[in-house]
Amino acid sequence: MSMPEDGGPPAEFPNSVAQRERIRMLLEYGPTGRLRHCLTVGIEIHGKADDDDLSARLTRLIKRRPALSSVFVDESTHRLTRDTAVGLRRQHIDAPTPKARWAIANHIAGFEAERPFQLGDRPLVRATLLTTEEDRHLLVVCLDPLVCDAWSANLVVKDLLADDLDESPDAYPTAWLSREAWLAGPEGQAAVHRRRQQAADAWRCWPVPVDKDVHDPDETIERFIPVDDAVVALLRDKVRWARGSLLAVGALALACSAATDATAPLALRTTVAGRATRAEETIVGWFANEAVLRIPPRNGTVLQLLTALRAEIFAALGDQRVPYALVDPSLSPGVPDGPSCALVFLPSGLSGGQQVGHRLGDATATRTAVSVCPTGADIDFFMIEDMPPVDDRPRALLAVGAGTRRAVASPTTIDQLLERWLAALGELATCDWERTPVAEIS
Repeated sequence: MSMPEDGGPPAEFPNSVAQRERIRMLLEYGPTGRLRHCLTVGIEIHGKADDDDLSARLTRLIKRRPALSSVFVDESTHRLTRDTAVGLRRQHIDAPTPKARWAIANHIAGFEAERPFQLGDRPLVRATLLTTEEDRHLLVVCLDPLVCDAWSANLVVKDLLADDLDESPDAYPTAWLSREAWLAGPEGQAAVHRRRQQAADAWRCWPVPVDKDVHDPDETIERFIPVDDAVVALLRDKVRWARGSLLAVGALALACSAATDATAPLALRTTVAGRATRAEETIVGWFANEAVLRIPPRNGTVLQLLTALRAEIFAALGDQRVPYALVDPSLSPGVPDGPSCALVFLPSGLSGGQQVGHRLGDATATRTAVSVCPTGADIDFFMIEDMPPVDDRPRALLAVGAGTRRAVASPTTIDQLLERWLAALGELATCDWERTPVAEIS
């Protein structure tokens, strides 16, 4: 680990387990398939968009967030540099109607979300301003997943839209070294041991029939469907009554609707913020981890299973610093050729959907949806509260979705899995949790 000449914090940092694994895969396969995906946020601007002002805000962001100026030297370490500028690219969209121009802007945003950063690139953030009218624009900000997570993305948006911001660098260097020291120490090793024991009998690969497409295996598939607001209201009421968790409800509905064998415990991956202290909550970096939730065999009543899942979620949150890669070897393999599954739950405070309009000079800026970053699972399922609007569709209280590659499953299979999941959520919204056997949910 190198030290700077000015005696400040180390200029070179150990890569995390997750960073090492992602870099290993990039070196082996290249930025293909879901490895192309950037963590991407969209900001819709109504009014005049001032290029100089936006460029200054991006430069301020880099000064404030040192992780975004990282350079990855190899699989083992990354170095902090002193980049002070981010290029802003503006593109004017040409089409016959405002609706068509906005649709093209969103299509380009999706393309930008899958235009990968290359190892060695810096800074690890880029911005594109898509102008569809004189007074309507879409600012697309892409961040390398090696240095950013969903929690960090919200901090980035907040920084960009703030009029008065302290440009002092955040505490990324100190927090990163502390986190790595914790994991290597007795507390971290004890946490890894707990998670391995808890998930040891859970099936990594689920009994879910899938149909692989060998002709275009790297093409990504992503679907999102709004859940009926009446169903969401009923589910929220039941969750409050049971002192439960909406994530637990989604996980149970997914297991009941997707897995053909109800007798086996399942390993469901999910994302956790990975921030164990208040100080870490203010820092941009890849602190988030994938946790493993053990879904028990589907017997007993709905309430019994949801109570067990809620306890499992809290246990995983208690050990949220533990990287998935250190737990995976302890899992049961499960069904040969079956997919591994993850459920990414973004509550309203993390989805970006609750952000109000901000002044941006003479313009108004609001967060909008572009994409959701995938995990390392074969199929990612999503539950997003107050999902920011996509295109011109109305906002939904809750949206569910799924993403994969054709090498795992066809679009038809993904659509069917989503339909069955929605149906199971509908059954959970209307049944008596105390009396209904889980076996009746499908």
